[in-house]
Amino acid sequence: MKNRLLLTALVLVFALGSVYASADGAAQTMSTFEGKVKSVDAKTMTVVVQNGEDSKSFIVGHDVTMMRQGAPRDKVAFADLKAGERILVHYTMTGTTMTASKMELLPAQTAAVTQPATKPSATKTE
Repeated sequence: MKNRLLLTALVLVFALGSVYASADGAAQTMSTFEGKVKSVDAKTMTVVVQNGEDSKSFIVGHDVTMMRQGAPRDKVAFADLKAGERILVHYTMTGTTMTASKMELLPAQTAAVTQPATKPSATKTE
């Protein structure tokens, strides 16, 4: 029974490993990147996303799911992407090529409201 379970687990590991290999045999890794849209190129179907000093360029296929987070969760077209919008990109990396598989437009960040520090009142007790 243990051998059969072990064999099944090994088969699953190898099967899942082959899912992440591209047609040319190069290994793919899946990851996410969050930042602000820096630029959109409709001709090459690419979007550049920047997070601080880090900037990444993603290829966006016609089959990529693009949604706006929050209510309502509307679908978004590639043509609707604008510089400055916050975005979370789910992507696969093959070699140095990053290909988006899902993109989520995030709500604009609001500045945190901070209350000014108050000094304790000086009360005299006798």
